[in-house]
Amino acid sequence: MYRCEDKERLPLWKRLEEKVGSELSDSIKALYDVYDQKMIEWMASLYDHEVGGWYHSASGQKTDGFLPDIESTIGALDFITSSGMSGGVPYSEIIPDWLKKSVATFVNSLQAPDGYFYHPQWGTDVSNLRKSRDVDTAMRLLDSVGAKPKYVIPISSSANSKNYDINNAPERFRSEKNYLEYIESLDICNRSYNAGSEMLSQRGEIRAFGRMLGVDFMTITMDWLDKHQRADNGLWHREVSYYGLNGLHKISWIYNSEGRKIPYLDEALDSAIDIILSDKAPNATVDVYNPWHAIGELRKNKERYATEEDKKNFTDKIYAFAADGINRTKEKIIPFKKNDGGISYLRETSTPTAQEAPVAVPGTAEGDINGALCGSVAVINSIYTALGITEYTVPLFASAELEAYLSALEKKR
Repeated sequence: MYRCEDKERLPLWKRLEEKVGSELSDSIKALYDVYDQKMIEWMASLYDHEVGGWYHSASGQKTDGFLPDIESTIGALDFITSSGMSGGVPYSEIIPDWLKKSVATFVNSLQAPDGYFYHPQWGTDVSNLRKSRDVDTAMRLLDSVGAKPKYVIPISSSANSKNYDINNAPERFRSEKNYLEYIESLDICNRSYNAGSEMLSQRGEIRAFGRMLGVDFMTITMDWLDKHQRADNGLWHREVSYYGLNGLHKISWIYNSEGRKIPYLDEALDSAIDIILSDKAPNATVDVYNPWHAIGELRKNKERYATEEDKKNFTDKIYAFAADGINRTKEKIIPFKKNDGGISYLRETSTPTAQEAPVAVPGTAEGDINGALCGSVAVINSIYTALGITEYTVPLFASAELEAYLSALEKKR
């Protein structure tokens, strides 16, 4: 019997098995058994009530110079929903009012008059990706806890963007010429993961600043992506590798968010399957998660634009490798588990930086929130999406874990 076959979830497993068969459902159960309740306790332990947010890792929590950050905070909160322990109810409807107030105060304390959010431990001289991710994440956090930002933000709706001073915008968004020079500087043929990450995180800014200037920055971006996709492997990278698939993960997400057809979609699927089944050891949890997520995005794109026969062939190819792919995924994720109960971003240690900002003591064998999310709920939920059976999702954690998580946070007050 698998550990995840408790009384609460057993009927859901039986329902899943009826849908996909015992071989595939058993492979998913085996993956679930990688995770246990110790992960719940670890996640809750990283909350700091005085600040109002979550640390990235325990080494940062214990070391001067590190503080909680926005991205770790939303990750730890969204874990309540994405892990299934809330029964599908959004975390915003579950967490207590004192926690909502604490999070809102923390996030608003980071906003500057230019609309962006800066952490005191990092200052204002941060990477484009760090800056863009933080403004997007901050707004999602504030919205979830029923709060508003102190200042106008650069990704406001068109109704509010007229109140934003374009002189506060990053230099790359102040003219069409600047933007074209910027996207070319991303060197997507050699750095597709980095380039895709920047563009994905900046979608709100790309739309908003383009609208302020009367220039369709998003169409410029999509045409540029079309031009650089490779016909031989469906990637934006010259070789089929973890790095190339990580780029596909980011860029396919952009295509679907913009309602745009991916040109070499079938070639991209073949590349994703090859990487999932490969014997090469992953260096980071995203190497395990991202190929599955990419397949889900490719499937969404196929469903939107293909014929019924083409859709069926695409789905059949996914199901033909799925059980073996999930078994390989389990083998690849196990080395990332750490004794503290978390999952590390890097194979041996937590990642010391996040988008170039320091978040953990380098070389520490510990879990970190980003690694834990990518290595658990992200990969599992992506598998269901890739298979087209999200309505059959079995929660990674049962409802008893929700009570344990909230109780642990209550004790931190």
